[in-house]
Amino acid sequence: MREVVHGWFMAHEGWLLIVDNADDEAALRPSGILFKALPPPNAPGHVLITSRVGTEAFGSLEIAAPLTLGLLDISAAEKLLVRAAKALDDAGASSHLHSLSSVEQEAVAWLVGDVGLARLPLALVQSGSAIREDGLTFDGYRQKFERRNVELFGMSTTGTRREEQSVHTTWDISIDALGKREPAAVELLGLCSMIAPDDIPLAMFTSIGPQTAGSAACPALCELMGTAADDDDKHDRLKKLLRAARSYSLIDGSSSESIVTMSMHRLVQDVQRRQLAREPATWEDNVRLVARLLGSAMPKVGDAATFEEAQAVGPLLTHVHSLLEGATLSTREMPTGLVPAKLLDDAADAHRRRGEYEMERELQEALLREMRAEKGEEHPHTLAAMHDLANSLSNTCLLYTSPS
Repeated sequence: MREVVHGWFMAHEGWLLIVDNADDEAALRPSGILFKALPPPNAPGHVLITSRVGTEAFGSLEIAAPLTLGLLDISAAEKLLVRAAKALDDAGASSHLHSLSSVEQEAVAWLVGDVGLARLPLALVQSGSAIREDGLTFDGYRQKFERRNVELFGMSTTGTRREEQSVHTTWDISIDALGKREPAAVELLGLCSMIAPDDIPLAMFTSIGPQTAGSAACPALCELMGTAADDDDKHDRLKKLLRAARSYSLIDGSSSESIVTMSMHRLVQDVQRRQLAREPATWEDNVRLVARLLGSAMPKVGDAATFEEAQAVGPLLTHVHSLLEGATLSTREMPTGLVPAKLLDDAADAHRRRGEYEMERELQEALLREMRAEKGEEHPHTLAAMHDLANSLSNTCLLYTSPS
């Protein structure tokens, strides 16, 4: 497959390949997956890579001088914070900044400084949204930020992780504020944090109800959806929650041909996961609930499926793999009993139909673990899972050592 893709890149000119969030240093090394996947250096096109790792990691990719993006200058950072907080343009933000009291101006300067939001555009916009939505003063938000930052990270407010701490703190404040206004919206964000950050179908959550497995983790959301009159009412209620979350810049939404999808920033997902991970039982209920929702949304893609049908299921397959990766919590392997065997089986079939045998193998291995734990070693379903895994391994031509 790699040779076919590389052949296309060599045979066509003027293309642009964007690799976003290449933050795994191991993937950038000569033996890494990204290094092997990128087109040959002499291919007649361009590759744009974004990453948060150090510039020295790009030496193996023959990128001699990576472009390092700096922070905003103080004046631009202050203006951006005021713009977001007061919904103003540049000129209006400048005028408003000069009209503030000395206490407010000092608060703005502190917030954009190194011990506050560190001039990070992402944190500045997020904080401005929270100030606007909650009707806070800049000094009021500064005090809230200081308290929350100490609660989350102690007195360690400097160092290489300072920028990440700033963003984490701002989103933690916003999630807490949203929870007081719309508890069901925060629960929806929690479910979205368990899967891939992009192309999250809003319709996937219409099947939520009080009797849904794992509903104990999301009581407000399950009650809200369980009392809806019909599917249209469910969609309207979900859209209202989406609007509430968007007002705090916690999630984004888009629509195409009546299909509404959501996307979350990866750091928002991280904030939510950390909160959920404080209670392992709640974490597992969220995994169980998301798995049921994915199972309801996943169509059966068998041998008779058309190419278009097989391609359409791609985003859902990405969510299945993200759920499995996140469901490990602090263990090396996903606990059994959380993800239905039918979801794993249907997703594996879809990968096989799409010719993605390596991805199929991963799901077949997870399915075999489930069957062994639920049915035992000699059960026909377990033996069938072994047979399917053997076929998958044959397709990928891999040597395999059976998991214990």
